[in-house]
Amino acid sequence: MFFKSGTVFSLVTCLAGVKIAIATPVDGSIMSRIEARAGPRQLWEANEGPSPKDVKSKSAKNGWLATPLKRLAEINKQAIEDLFIDKEEDPAEGITQVTLKLFQPDGEESTLKFNMTQPGDIVDEFDRANDYWWVPSIEYAGLLQGEYDGLKESNKITEGTPAATMKMLTGKNQKTSTVQDNKDKAKQSIQKSKEVPLFFHTFDKNLASNDLEKRTWYSVVDFEEKNGKIVDDSKIQLIHAGLDAPVEISAGDAWKDLETFVRQE
Repeated sequence: MFFKSGTVFSLVTCLAGVKIAIATPVDGSIMSRIEARAGPRQLWEANEGPSPKDVKSKSAKNGWLATPLKRLAEINKQAIEDLFIDKEEDPAEGITQVTLKLFQPDGEESTLKFNMTQPGDIVDEFDRANDYWWVPSIEYAGLLQGEYDGLKESNKITEGTPAATMKMLTGKNQKTSTVQDNKDKAKQSIQKSKEVPLFFHTFDKNLASNDLEKRTWYSVVDFEEKNGKIVDDSKIQLIHAGLDAPVEISAGDAWKDLETFVRQE
């Protein structure tokens, strides 16, 4: 996705008073190319809502943002729907304007309204990497809010962590820990991962598992318990936004390959 030169957005921050901030991205060439897609604009399939299959990522650098979006769509799509607090539609064009609610690092809410039809405004075409508008809408809203690492520049996404993404989307505090020093907590978090999103980051080195990519954020989608415990030969399934299906590794390899993890406090 990319911004066009001259694009103007208004950000309304819900604090003691109402503040208007204007962000004007200047160089669209730094973002991935927008490709045209026919049909009216829609946030997601009407009968399905936000779906994990809607989320795709062209760059591992953006995985800290895309992978949590994918996981949240799997286990709590209502949380995503609740971010879109208003929209306007046209019978021919579909969605023409949306208003989103995001959370700042201090927990305060901020709202963003943008027009999806005017030339030069936010995204007037689909990004080929994503099928529906809710994904780029959240990414752009995050860029305009600009409060988190990875979202501090208004015209590009840089590297960040899922802790920032989940705080921005849910308002709930996240904790980042090293796996080696907190293995018991990592196991407990894995056992809760079907209800509470959990993310692991791999080391930047050769990995024990050939199925994992180094220096990449993964979410836990399934796991195997033996006598109610996660043991070294338990299987753990992990996925990131660039994968169509999860990879499966042993917990023993996980302790060697996974450097840090992010969980809700």
